[in-house]
Amino acid sequence: MPPPEQLGPCGPSGRRALPGVRGRAFRYDKAVPNSVSVAQGEIFEITEVDGMLTCTVVNRPEVTPEQGARCAVDMHDAIDRELLRSPSKAQSLVFDVRRGPPAFGPKTRASLEKMFIKAEAQNRRLAILVGSSPTQMLQFGSLHRECAPTWSRVFSEAEAATQWAKLGY
Repeated sequence: MPPPEQLGPCGPSGRRALPGVRGRAFRYDKAVPNSVSVAQGEIFEITEVDGMLTCTVVNRPEVTPEQGARCAVDMHDAIDRELLRSPSKAQSLVFDVRRGPPAFGPKTRASLEKMFIKAEAQNRRLAILVGSSPTQMLQFGSLHRECAPTWSRVFSEAEAATQWAKLGY
């Protein structure tokens, strides 16, 4: 990933910037063929391919916990708009937090809980792709069990997460 000073502001290249997002936007450095960017913020980008969203989160040391919590709200709003509102072209989400913060706080958890609960109620698959942080694994495992036990899964391998998000197995 390029250093933060080389990243453009939110909304470059016709990408939709989220209201209230200031500063530099995160840009995912591995383009997925045929993907369309639907939203981005300081630490995330959401793309869509064939009815499946991918939200990629990256940890940036200059983003404070408070800014991170605001980003979680922005992510929730974008995912709500693109996946959880009916009718929606997207039917599933791969939530890739492998390069994201190793843990999240109570404000971020509250935002994620809302997203998981709504996805469960609307039968939308959430494939959570975690990194090597044991805390990250535990926190997302807890969200899965408590908020979306049927329609979410936690994965450590990208291929398995993508397959489950697309096909349900």
